[in-house]
Amino acid sequence: MNYRYKSASSSSLECVDLQVERGQIVALIGQNGAGKSTVLSLLARLLPLSGLKRGSEIVIDGKNIRDLSNQELRKTVGIVFQNPSIQAFFSTPLEDIAFALRNFSVPKDEILHRAETALEMVGIHQDSGLLNATLRNFSLGQKQRVVIAGVLALGTSYLCLDEVTSMLDTTGRFEVLESIKALAKRGVGVLMVTNNIDDMQIADKVAFLKDRRLCEVVDNGQLLPEKLTEYGYRLTTYYKLVAMSTADPKVRELMNELQTGGV
Repeated sequence: MNYRYKSASSSSLECVDLQVERGQIVALIGQNGAGKSTVLSLLARLLPLSGLKRGSEIVIDGKNIRDLSNQELRKTVGIVFQNPSIQAFFSTPLEDIAFALRNFSVPKDEILHRAETALEMVGIHQDSGLLNATLRNFSLGQKQRVVIAGVLALGTSYLCLDEVTSMLDTTGRFEVLESIKALAKRGVGVLMVTNNIDDMQIADKVAFLKDRRLCEVVDNGQLLPEKLTEYGYRLTTYYKLVAMSTADPKVRELMNELQTGGV
């Protein structure tokens, strides 16, 4: 993928060749200005594709993105931004999701079922009392999960997440990350832009973007800490504990307690 904004004198992306499979979480990282948001905006077709250089293609499930109608694209690729308040603004979660479904001409008798199913997928269950609760009273983490559910209700196969935990407290962040992991297990492909070291640990692969180029894609394993350090990231104490927890059951138990607020 090579891309240049209309008024720019140089390319905003060069030689970005990235693949995301269904059921896979890929973290896309890079310093400010590296081109992360440009990648997401192109996948969601929020930028004019005329800026793609000749020979550059974006292919989704075997189809060129240029050949997809707006409705086809929105049903295939959903994008969620860091501030959930700009995407969730109706009175209740069910009303918020129902509005989007009506815009996509979903039959009236399907709307409630699809909305409830999507909310269930992100951990907001029917017996939680939240489906018809006032959305403005939700925490940011709860709102972010409602936004993700709204995208999923359209039948989305791929999620593009733009720093979705950056505005959340610890509890909200864990809730959203757990929802993302659960969605991947259901077969949703996730491209997650983040510079949060701790968030990267749920990813199957980490793609390093630097100076508008994709430098390399690394499996989430033993090599990743070295690569993160190489690209200028500082490993947090939490990151090191999670890495240790894969080998030490006692550490893993402590980490579970931390995530659930038990410590």
